[in-house]
Amino acid sequence: MNKKKAVITSFIVILIIIVAKYGIQSVEDIFADGNYKIYNVNIYKETPAWKLALAVRDQKTKTIEKILKSNPSLLNYQ
Repeated sequence: MNKKKAVITSFIVILIIIVAKYGIQSVEDIFADGNYKIYNVNIYKETPAWKLALAVRDQKTKTIEKILKSNPSLLNYQ
């Protein structure tokens, strides 16, 4: 019984190490080049900032300026 417990404990520890390493590596890969690009703007869907989020994602500077001139409060929308 003791041996079975040791094997299960070892398996759990190894599993935790693998999961932790994968998680850390994933975060490092995302931010490795200093570019913090996030393309999923769906969190702004059905909000007043939806059109602005799409314009920012697509890098449409004229549209961004136009939206912000008509509604400057969107600049700090949270």
